[in-house]
Amino acid sequence: MKIDKGIRPPRFVELLLRRLVREEEEYEKLGDFEEAFISMAGEYGRARALGWYWGQALRMFPLALKNYCYWRTAVLKNYFKIAFRNIQRHKGYALINIAGLALGMACCVFILLWVRDEMSVNLFHEKIDDLYIIRTIQHYGSETAVGSGSVPALGPALREEYPEILNAARMSNGQGEYLLEYEGRPFRRNIQLADPELFQVLTLPLVKGRVEDLFGDPHVMVLSESAARTIFGEEDPIGRVVTMDKQREFRVAGVMRDIPHNSSIRFHIWAPLELTNEFYRPNYTQTWYNMGFRTYLEAAPGLDVAAFNEKIFNRIRESDAETILEPMIFPFGRLYLDIYGRLQTVRVFSIIALVILIIACINFMNLSTARSAHRAREVGLRKVVGAQRYQVMRQFFGEAMVFTLLALVMALGAVVLLLPAFNALTGKPLRIDSLWNGPVLLGILGVTLGTGFLAGSYPALFLSAFRPASVLQGGRSRRTGGGLFRKALVVLQFSASVVLIISTVVILRQVQYMKGKDLGFDREHLLYVRLEDQMRGQVDAIKHELTGNPGVGSVSVTSHSPTGVYNNGQDWDWEGRDPNVNPLVTYFGVDPDFLETFKMELAAGESFRPATSHRMDSVIINQRFADIMGMPDVIGARLSQGDRVLRIIGVVKDFHFTPVNRDIGPVIMYFDPTYKSMQRYRYLFIRLNPGDISAAIAHVEKTVKSFNPGFPYEYRFLDDDYDRLYRGVEREMAIVRTFTFLAVLVSCLGLFGLAAYTAEQRTKEIGVRKILGSSTLGILLLLSRQYFAWIGIANLVAWPTAYFLMRGWLQDFANRIPLSWALFLLSGLLTLFVAQLTVGFQSLKAARSNPVDSLRYE
Repeated sequence: MKIDKGIRPPRFVELLLRRLVREEEEYEKLGDFEEAFISMAGEYGRARALGWYWGQALRMFPLALKNYCYWRTAVLKNYFKIAFRNIQRHKGYALINIAGLALGMACCVFILLWVRDEMSVNLFHEKIDDLYIIRTIQHYGSETAVGSGSVPALGPALREEYPEILNAARMSNGQGEYLLEYEGRPFRRNIQLADPELFQVLTLPLVKGRVEDLFGDPHVMVLSESAARTIFGEEDPIGRVVTMDKQREFRVAGVMRDIPHNSSIRFHIWAPLELTNEFYRPNYTQTWYNMGFRTYLEAAPGLDVAAFNEKIFNRIRESDAETILEPMIFPFGRLYLDIYGRLQTVRVFSIIALVILIIACINFMNLSTARSAHRAREVGLRKVVGAQRYQVMRQFFGEAMVFTLLALVMALGAVVLLLPAFNALTGKPLRIDSLWNGPVLLGILGVTLGTGFLAGSYPALFLSAFRPASVLQGGRSRRTGGGLFRKALVVLQFSASVVLIISTVVILRQVQYMKGKDLGFDREHLLYVRLEDQMRGQVDAIKHELTGNPGVGSVSVTSHSPTGVYNNGQDWDWEGRDPNVNPLVTYFGVDPDFLETFKMELAAGESFRPATSHRMDSVIINQRFADIMGMPDVIGARLSQGDRVLRIIGVVKDFHFTPVNRDIGPVIMYFDPTYKSMQRYRYLFIRLNPGDISAAIAHVEKTVKSFNPGFPYEYRFLDDDYDRLYRGVEREMAIVRTFTFLAVLVSCLGLFGLAAYTAEQRTKEIGVRKILGSSTLGILLLLSRQYFAWIGIANLVAWPTAYFLMRGWLQDFANRIPLSWALFLLSGLLTLFVAQLTVGFQSLKAARSNPVDSLRYE
């Protein structure tokens, strides 16, 4: 038989066999297999030889797999055993490592839950990918603004004229508060006016009733499940009749499921938008100039937004040639994050979570490398008996993962225990079971693996590089200290902590500044009630009765509360107006006692006169409007808007009628003695005198009830309304403050561990110094001064970083605090103080130890 030496086994199977046989048997066995293959191919043919060769590989696979699993399990078991032995041997350092990692991971899980909730806002709508909101570009002279309001006639027009739009639903801006009554029981509730198409466009399922029954009748209502329980208890609400403001009767046509908390649209009672035609004027919902509506569109799948915006750019102008409005559509799914600015907050919180996690990982790396001398002999012995560097690295990565898994268990336990407190802090109803959601679990898994890899990376690289000969000879590797890198890590983690501290202080001061800023009027002791029903026709009598009590200083009637002035208009004209100047002017109704009640000051002119001598065309403007007009003296000047001509009789000093983070805009204040202007007077403001506030409030209640017996009495204080304006910012401030504290705490844990280790390493030196006469203070300074240097460098790195970050953040505020050098200096001193407390405990303990015990240390 002649053997063809050119025949070779398949390359793929040969490589497979190479992986299946033991490394020491590789040359011998592969050679035997090759000879047998060549021999069989020559005698029986290549096909049979291939079958035999494949058979050998398949027969070896189960045994090889078994051996692989056995030895891998043994190695892994060994790694776990060594890790747990090290934990038992060095309990203090292990506790610091695990506690630091657990704190960092718990912060990450909390913020992960918060971020996921923020990112999920509005995504529960089934058609979210095809939902859009109309936004409007508004031109006021040379200025341009973009808002989410739209004219009421546009939505129906787009639905009728453009095949790309399948449906449209309009909603009024804001919710009106009304008195509802059922079987004599009163309920004061907010009601959202919207088209019935809202229930077709958005996912707002009815649990009772049909959507079809909401069309055609303007006097129907839909209640949420919770509102239905409040009003009707266990009764079936469908078909029941509810009275609104003792004037209109509404039939309950549906009950909807409560809107999820992660929705930017929230209401409990719906009524048809068509009611605005009754409340204000006929055809109110068919105008092309009123921006008091939001319009939601359902579009055909795959809509080209840019092309469609070009098509509708002039649609309002086609129906109103004088308009300054240009429409555009925007994806509803991105509204909350992109337009409401929440994406920036999500990014900030995510960065904070990452910073805290990195600080915790730095602690692990620092303590691992600082104690490297204790592991050097172990690494040397492993390398002598044949361990490769990658195997040593794998061991240390495994140990880091053990620490991380233990920290994860602690972190999840902390999350379960502290979630109610976190919910109270954030104002969100986050649930424990959301932890077991797929994306959250993937996020937690990612955090765990990332933490284990990051925490174990430098110790694995550092410790695996030890030279066996140097270590086993009793010497210390030049690289066992890792001092420079360890110092850099301490500087890095404290730099991050200082940045968080400065940012927290800046945000806190900005919020306090906004809350405490002079608003241009005195909001303290200002109580208000709603003008309802019979009260509107008896304003003068009510004011006379109220001011007859010594606890009441003055009383004023207004069309709006200062926290909710939303009547705006443009196209005001005056003599000498620059054609490029066309401001958006806010206007609201007041009475002659308004300036006294709110303690505002006139800059020029006079206030309104009593009704008997009042001219209906007289108005007061604010200083901002006077500056825009640019006239030397605006008193007596004429303002016109179409056929309407007004005369300026006074200029009031600027006051804030919107949150102070916005610029003050131009204002017109009018007085209608009949209190029956187009925008009805709604509020009765009462200034209480210092003294017996309770008695004054009781007098107000008695008076209001006597003039309005059919309505329940409710009052509010204006300063509470202003506090609510900043409640969201304050809540986020509390979250940032809490996590900043945790970041500093994690940094101090690591510093505490390093200080303890340094004191332990220098035990004999401390004993010798004490015997030679060193004082406790001198030893304390000796052990602490290196940390002072590190913290000082950390501050120098952090200050410019924090300055640029906070300067960018403050740009969003029209009124903002200055970034003074004292703020940065105080933050630096605070970190030095905290570091001294952390290090000083260990240093003082070492400095006060008995030198005899110190010299016996080794």
